[in-house]
Order: sequence, then C-alpha cells, then structure tokens
Amino acid sequence: MKKAILAILLLPMFPATAAADSPGGQFTVLGGFGESVPGWGATKARVSEADMILRYGRVVADGLGRGWYRTRHRMFIEVPVGVMIEPKTAPILEATFLACFESAVPHENCWTPYFMAGGGPIYLGTPIPGMARRLNGSFQIGAGVRTRNNNGTAFNFELRAHHVSNASTKKPNDPLNSFKILAGVTF
Repeated sequence: MKKAILAILLLPMFPATAAADSPGGQFTVLGGFGESVPGWGATKARVSEADMILRYGRVVADGLGRGWYRTRHRMFIEVPVGVMIEPKTAPILEATFLACFESAVPHENCWTPYFMAGGGPIYLGTPIPGMARRLNGSFQIGAGVRTRNNNGTAFNFELRAHHVSNASTKKPNDPLNSFKILAGVTF
C-alpha cells in the first residue's frame, strides 16, 4: 500500500503539455489505489488493487448554461489495467465509458472541478469469494479536480465509487463496492 501511495504522489511530477481546457481530444494517464468496503451494500469480500488508467476524452457539448454554472460535457473512454493485491495477486482488465460534466467557467487559479459517471465490462483474473463470474460489469461515479501550473502541465485528482457485479446473471452475486483514489497527468 505504501508503494501505491508513493506512485500516486510521484505521478504528477512527470512533465506534459496540457491541452486540458481545449475543446478537442485529450489524453490522460492516471494511477491509483482502490479497496472494497465489506458491509457497504452487500459487499462481503475485501479486495485491494492498484490501477493504471489510460483515458481519451473529447468534448461533446461546450458552454452550456450561463454564469457560474456554465458547463462543458466530455465523453471519456478509459482502459484501466490493474493488479489485484488482496485476496490474491491477479490482473484486472476493464473498458470504461464515462460521461463527464466539468465547469467551463475560467478560474484565476486554473482549478476545474468535474463529475463523471459510467461503466463497462471488467475481467477479474482470479475468482472472488461470493462472485460467480470473472467477467462482470462495473459502474462508477466520481468527482475530480484538474489544475494547471504556470508551464501548462495539467494534473488530475479523482475520487470514485466503483461497483462490480454480474447483474444477477449467475448466483452467487455478492457485489464489490469500493472507493478509488487516482492522480494523473493530462496532455
């Protein structure tokens, strides 16, 4: 866990040119850590993972609303590649499609808050007690903030709630409800 926290703290140190506020496409690399919470909903198993996420984002609607609530809507396509640390070391592969709503109001300090929700298929490389399938579906909802420093590098910090289950297509179907903490660079 200490290595995952260190990776999160060091990832934003890598320089990149930011096009984060441009209406066109953008690429983001995120790294982080997630852990399920037994007792949250029907979650029984404790699963810990380290993630590396490659994201492509594109603006689908810009300048909606007026004044302080003016927003920009993006579509994110993510390819998360993870390593399950607990209960057993195994790969995790996922494809995620997220709708993102971000502030389009220029901020003096260049902080841009955003909210996102979406999901997609997820493959767990090892059986999880209480889950009948390795190929499942996931749903995520989260919030983040992007900031730029003077040389234009954009840093992202996100907190997500992540739900994994097989939609009751096979029994047992104990879901995994977890939190993820992510940090990364947009270029």
